Amino acid sequence: MHIYREHPHENLKIHAWSDSNFEFAPHWHTQLEIVCVLTGTLEAQINGENFRLQEGDILLCGINDIHSYFNSTGRSLFIMITPSFIENSSKLLQNNQLKTHLIKAEQLDEKVKEIVDIIFKNYCNAKEPKDEIYSLIFHGYAMALLGHLLTKLTYESGTQQIKLNMYDYMRNAFEYIDAHYCDNELSLEMIADHIGISACYFSRCFKTYSGYTLTEYINRRRILKAERMLKENTKSITEISMECGYGSLRNFNRVYKEITGTTPHEVRVNHYVWNDTRIKNHETTN
Repeated sequence: MHIYREHPHENLKIHAWSDSNFEFAPHWHTQLEIVCVLTGTLEAQINGENFRLQEGDILLCGINDIHSYFNSTGRSLFIMITPSFIENSSKLLQNNQLKTHLIKAEQLDEKVKEIVDIIFKNYCNAKEPKDEIYSLIFHGYAMALLGHLLTKLTYESGTQQIKLNMYDYMRNAFEYIDAHYCDNELSLEMIADHIGISACYFSRCFKTYSGYTLTEYINRRRILKAERMLKENTKSITEISMECGYGSLRNFNRVYKEITGTTPHEVRVNHYVWNDTRIKNHETTN
């Protein structure tokens, strides 16, 4: 299971990659995100609204929407498009906000399915464009897909005055948590006080917008960092647990296993065994 991680290749105007059996905790970004379920099912949440996608369904996540993905049982294709690229092509999303996000498979024609298949087979997981013509063709397919999807969705005017609401509070909360989640003093009260609402109200709204309790969300962020550290440096597990915000090694081990299904010790041992085997195989073949 992949816990939340940053989207790859964010410096590209448009990029695509696929993933399976993943989980992305609540986050947002300035890119438009298209998620196509290739196999299996996927559950998602956008700005507190829950979605369950089946094979063939497509979800469009707007710029700066708070969104998360969980309970993935198959493979999905992700396509990210930067705002500047959209602005050069269409004013629709500049002046309006999405009211709907999900397009069911039965709403899509064969042309859309063909485009998704082409992008998945030919333009997925490329770290950088092969050449200018490659980029031009890929960008064309991505924008054609976006155009087809936008005809299936509804919008509301972005020029209407938008009052400060829980969405704004939640973005501030996530930013604060991102900066302090490894502080073992971090608490519900600290975050609520920082964003200026009551702790009780914040707790309820956080669950609504993220799908997690605050403790669950913070633990997932900490475990992601711990997982990277276990594989990328030689610090002791005790040191890693403390750096990730756990005052007790026993508590760290318990939470790590609850989230990942394995223990920190097993991850470290398996990682080094795998690397040793890979190095030996490489030396043998050369």
